[in-house]
Amino acid sequence: MTGAGATATIARNRREPATDEFVPIALASLFTARQLTFDLYLFEEAVRRPVLFRARQVELTREDVASLEARGVRSLFIRATALDQFQSLLSASLDDALADEDVPTLDRLAILQDTAAPLLSQALQRVSTQEIVDTATQLSQRLARLLGNAKVMPARVFNLLRHDYYTYTHMVNVATYATLLAVELGIRDAAELEQITTGAMLHDIGKRRVAAHVLRKTTPLTPAEEHSIRKHTIMGFEELRGVLSDWGALMMVYQHHERLDGSGYPVGIDAGEIHTYAKICMIADVFDAMTCTRAYRPRLSKSTAAAHLLQNAGSLFDPDYVRCWLHIVRQAT
Repeated sequence: MTGAGATATIARNRREPATDEFVPIALASLFTARQLTFDLYLFEEAVRRPVLFRARQVELTREDVASLEARGVRSLFIRATALDQFQSLLSASLDDALADEDVPTLDRLAILQDTAAPLLSQALQRVSTQEIVDTATQLSQRLARLLGNAKVMPARVFNLLRHDYYTYTHMVNVATYATLLAVELGIRDAAELEQITTGAMLHDIGKRRVAAHVLRKTTPLTPAEEHSIRKHTIMGFEELRGVLSDWGALMMVYQHHERLDGSGYPVGIDAGEIHTYAKICMIADVFDAMTCTRAYRPRLSKSTAAAHLLQNAGSLFDPDYVRCWLHIVRQAT
């Protein structure tokens, strides 16, 4: 398998449909995981499912990739049962791939996006909070470095994100949005960007202690269920405060559902007591929540989410931060 430096620019305006049996993998990611020991599949429109493209013993060449891109293919597929194996291979070579200046920044972001959610998902299933924080911190450092050091068009970044609203996917999306907003606000210090990205990556860690059937419920929540979900900010803060040293990142976990007029939770504090980082996180959180498919409704458009933020700028959300975020959204539409 050729190295990451051979990767051509990938147009990823959409993902082909996945099934429970298969998962999509970015072409750039396949070049990063050099030693592939599983079959690759190509989505065929005629049969509406992936079909075998390359058996595990057959090398995927740069000519293959060029041909696929010419046909408008954005990704290949692997069987869901091979995902853990693929993620292990990808993680092992991730740092080398992200540091490869021969690979366009957008392709490196594609690699990181395809890796981050599964790695974070695996981490959230562990008992050790320290392991979760270590994984989130490493992913956040990589993400902040890519978004902070290069001018990337927001539209291209937005198109890399998944919109299924699994907790781990949402956390990665919010980390991406929060970092973009921080950069737009003029934050350039690498350590500060990493703190913001890490806090956003961990903002919903408390939800792993909320019953899965409550998070996936398609009908209105009972008062008791609503209360259990609202506790995720407190549970996340309690879990992290002995492990995560940065106070601003902790406040993103604790305060991302607070609102400027005091109508939020868990405490109901007003604008003067809400941490700057939390004000960034709440905008990223709301935008992603609205534009992702939820158990009880389809995803809303970026313009609808932007209108909601604008309508509530000054009352719920910091108006200056909203203006900066809407500037990003306009570039992505």
